Amino acid sequence: SLPDAAAASYPIFPVHWIMKNRMNSADSIRQCAQPLFQSHGSEDALIPVELGHKLHENSPAESKEFFEVEGMGHWDPLPEEYWQRLSSFVDDVCG
Repeated sequence: SLPDAAAASYPIFPVHWIMKNRMNSADSIRQCAQPLFQSHGSEDALIPVELGHKLHENSPAESKEFFEVEGMGHWDPLPEEYWQRLSSFVDDVCG
């Protein structure tokens, strides 16, 4: 959710109380059982990787993969391994 992401960046502020726009992705993803390929950088300073794991855990998808890119930040380019893993995931899902 936006408040969770904001709290990670601004822990001294009561963001959970003052933010009106929740954008609660963890709740929303529970409604979607489509295959899920999710990636996250381990050094993402904008959205902590723990929130990515939380989102992934809330997905009811039978086919899902979480690809954590070591050392990658939020704005860093995706490595070649990302494209290989994504391609493999799509091949597995689509047969």
